[in-house]
Amino acid sequence: MRSKGKKFRDYVMRFSYREKRKRELENFRREVRWFRSMDKDELNFEYIELKAEYEHRKSVLALFVISILLSILMNAWSKFFSFMRSALQYAAGDSSTEVMAVSFWIAACIVIFITIILVFVLFTLSNDMKKLRRRLMIIQSVVEEKKVFTEDH
Repeated sequence: MRSKGKKFRDYVMRFSYREKRKRELENFRREVRWFRSMDKDELNFEYIELKAEYEHRKSVLALFVISILLSILMNAWSKFFSFMRSALQYAAGDSSTEVMAVSFWIAACIVIFITIILVFVLFTLSNDMKKLRRRLMIIQSVVEEKKVFTEDH
């Protein structure tokens, strides 16, 4: 019974800040060792590839956010609200609450679905950008470290 309690405790501790930080630190050290093992040309290649990918994703994210803002500003939702108004007018003229309820649920599902998709895409893009930026900073650190080492020797 005691080993099950220890396993459960270890599982719960995996999500603690200390354990998460320890895993991230080990990943960082592994990446630094990997970049340090590269020769100058390979390191420059890796840096340029990551920088290009980072800039590309930054542009895509900016374009995505701008397109969302433009769609809001250009009143793209007017079609959605027009549908709702038509459904309500039809339901009011028919004296049926079923049509109004179904129209409302269809509209609510559309709004929720679009919102979830947008939040997911924004979250994914920003998370990828964070990871790329982190790797770029590690490479920059290794490059600076190698410059200092070569200048000293």
